[in-house]
Amino acid sequence: MFDSDYTGKLFINIKDLSGKTIRQYYADKNKSFYLEEMDLSKFGKGIYFIDVNYNDKKEIVKLVIE
Repeated sequence: MFDSDYTGKLFINIKDLSGKTIRQYYADKNKSFYLEEMDLSKFGKGIYFIDVNYNDKKEIVKLVIE
């Protein structure tokens, strides 16, 4: 999803379809991979966006929960 060589702070925001932030995560990535397990079951069915911000870059991933 993002630059695997990057190490440092990650800022992860989960937003609903209206753009409202419903969950935030902050993490330190210090290896060549990063794995974060997130329980999103309480948000219910719908479309969500996961914003990953790092090193002045931003990546957005669309997530559909059915």
